[in-house]
Amino acid sequence: MEKRYDEQYIRSITRMGDSQGVVTNQAIFTSKNIKLIEKGVKVDSALFERLISHKLIPKIDHCLTVENGISGDSLKAYAMNLLDSDPGVAVLRGDARIRNRMLRAFDEMPLVAPMAFKLTVAWSQRPEVFEHSIRVALVALFLAIKSFFFSTKELATLAAAAVFHDIGILHVSPELLRPGRRLEKAERHHLYAHPITGFLILREFVDYHPEISRTVFEHHERLDGSGYPRGLKAEQICLGAQVLMLAEAANAIFEQSRNSRNLARFSVLLKLNQKKFNSELSNCLLSLVQDIQYEDDPCDAQASAFSAIPTLEARLKEVARVFLDWNSIRRKCGIDTETAHADMPLLSIINERIDDLQRMLLHAGFDVSNPGILIAILQDDPEAMVELNILLGEARWQLREIIHEVYRRLAEQGGLAEGAESSALEWIARNEVAIEQI
Repeated sequence: MEKRYDEQYIRSITRMGDSQGVVTNQAIFTSKNIKLIEKGVKVDSALFERLISHKLIPKIDHCLTVENGISGDSLKAYAMNLLDSDPGVAVLRGDARIRNRMLRAFDEMPLVAPMAFKLTVAWSQRPEVFEHSIRVALVALFLAIKSFFFSTKELATLAAAAVFHDIGILHVSPELLRPGRRLEKAERHHLYAHPITGFLILREFVDYHPEISRTVFEHHERLDGSGYPRGLKAEQICLGAQVLMLAEAANAIFEQSRNSRNLARFSVLLKLNQKKFNSELSNCLLSLVQDIQYEDDPCDAQASAFSAIPTLEARLKEVARVFLDWNSIRRKCGIDTETAHADMPLLSIINERIDDLQRMLLHAGFDVSNPGILIAILQDDPEAMVELNILLGEARWQLREIIHEVYRRLAEQGGLAEGAESSALEWIARNEVAIEQI
């Protein structure tokens, strides 16, 4: 079968050309130096099959111009509109001086023509990716300004990294990102590759490499080593990426709406992820959340939590069962909580992550040996019941992430888990479906 090159991205470009004027600004050649398309040709869906059938030289973003494309001014205007009118970033509007510094960073960020074209493709064909990137940029800039870690020049650099942090997603099928879509293991690989794709795109430009490209490459890492693509830890991760990883987590909450349930969920998320995120930056966000006057009626969330008491108790017991099942494997394989076992990397990863999660839940009063007691203690406390409901949702998310991390590591070592390591996959097989129900 004929190889197809960068199908998802080329499809987006040609579809954009159906409604906007996309024209070649130079001739496009194949890798065998055969002229494929002349300069000055309109690019639309009629050229899709021809473009994906060849490796293109120069790269496609260098060869095209588009009418009414994204510019530095339009990018700043888009950010300003979000900041001033969108409920999802309302929490960032308070201080006029901070607002002005945030917008100035958009003014000063580098924007070379091929990357402006790429942003135009996102704005036109993948608006959810474009808007998400601007939201994350606003949260990241707010964090950076509040933390006093960044100079004016560094803020512009951070703005560029944030705007481009998900640019690799343009090369991933939109179907994989559909809300509610549960990814298969093979499909997850495409998603995990997007920071690498973004890095490879940005490193071609002196304006973006190495500082901005590195920040994009590392924005899905975590301080405890549970992130990807390289599993970096702590100071191995650049400060810009530490800001971006937290900004993206915060944005996932803020963009859903500014209400008490979502903000409470964010507080719980930070508490349960103390080892994953920079603590000083987390404290900046926590203080922001605590200062907000909630807009919705907390009675709705409380009523929901009370009506779910029987379900909450069952979910608590299921979390305890998952932990106890792991503890039995730990005893069987002779794994302790203090030592990393080089000969059993998968088991060590699960053990470290489960141990951290159990410790965080213990601080919230969860006892693995008597999970139901929390209901008895909290059932007359509406606010505590709401937080418990949120806590269980975050526990489910973290357990799911542990499974995904094991699959990533397993793929890196060739897909084989032999000897005691096979216990990791047995634990996942027994618990993966149940975790989704917590």
